[in-house]
Amino acid sequence: SPKNGGDSEVFSYLKITIKSDNKVEIEAINSKNFYKTILNAIETRIDSGDNEISFLIKAEAIFGSVNIIPDENISLELNIEKQLLTLSGSKAKYKLRVDFDKLGDFKLPDIDQKNLATLDIKPADLINSIKAANISVGLPQNVYEPRFLSICISLDKQDQTTYVVSTDRYRITKNTLPESKIESEIDTIQNFLLPPKNLQIFISAIDDKLDSITINFGKDYAVVTTDSQTIGMRYGEGDYPDYTKIIPQSFACNFKVNTAELNLALKQASFCAKQNTINKSVDIQIKPESKEMTLVAKADDGSQSTSTCLFEDYEGHTEPWNQAFNIDYLLDYIKGLKSETVLWEANPGKPSVLSPDGEKDKQLYLASGLR
Repeated sequence: SPKNGGDSEVFSYLKITIKSDNKVEIEAINSKNFYKTILNAIETRIDSGDNEISFLIKAEAIFGSVNIIPDENISLELNIEKQLLTLSGSKAKYKLRVDFDKLGDFKLPDIDQKNLATLDIKPADLINSIKAANISVGLPQNVYEPRFLSICISLDKQDQTTYVVSTDRYRITKNTLPESKIESEIDTIQNFLLPPKNLQIFISAIDDKLDSITINFGKDYAVVTTDSQTIGMRYGEGDYPDYTKIIPQSFACNFKVNTAELNLALKQASFCAKQNTINKSVDIQIKPESKEMTLVAKADDGSQSTSTCLFEDYEGHTEPWNQAFNIDYLLDYIKGLKSETVLWEANPGKPSVLSPDGEKDKQLYLASGLR
């Protein structure tokens, strides 16, 4: 729930439902997502005789107050007549205004639609893939096609494999998750586009220690369900491009380089490269004979930064070659890479493909060069 309501004031509220069976249900909605969780209370008592009672409360108000009460447990007392909720700890008490009038406007979208597909997957694997894919999502200020502003979850029913893919047309991140269970009436690969902000909410809410979660892909929403949570994410717009046609299948040369050393060399070259506001260009010069990579960046004012690092296991094209890249395209990927060594595959003058050494089948990153 945003601090201000955005398109609707009711978006800034939480709906809390107290049930007579010692359960408390909390719901939140906005124009793109909805969230519901059920908490176990130590005790609930409803004096009105009803089985449950619901009210709205400003999300910012209850979050701010609960967040600074240090007690392990707190009590909530609802006064319907005065429309007040009292939150009490051992040394602090807050009285917050509640709202009953807007309950009719607080509606979760219809999620009981026929599923187009269902995915059972390990949440830790999916969360790590989403984090990796974030670097290649387009930014609204320079990408004008909505489909490039989303992360694509691609389901291959025949191979029982899930792909998490993102591209801004200049780079592609592809993550492969073979340990998937996919159910669908359609045999072809299905693509579902999800905006990164929606997925960030998902990442923050899901317990990555769970063995498995279920995602139901419906007509308008992808819905994640666990024993205590339901999270809905509205799809992004557009059809995703066939990224398999863009990723090269063969290369003129390849080599391996230490991830930490390449990261340091890129940071050193970025001193001048990032002063070039247009393309942040760094020229990477590959010398196969000496197994050396030199990175040269020249700023608009004439200053220059140069760094070097060695590589190993070079195969293929034996003549020296060089290619310019936007340095952010390389840094964004390398700085988050957990493998000790990165495999660099190239066709000089064309996009390069980088991947964790020995794990290209799980993740790869394509970076286009500059002309």
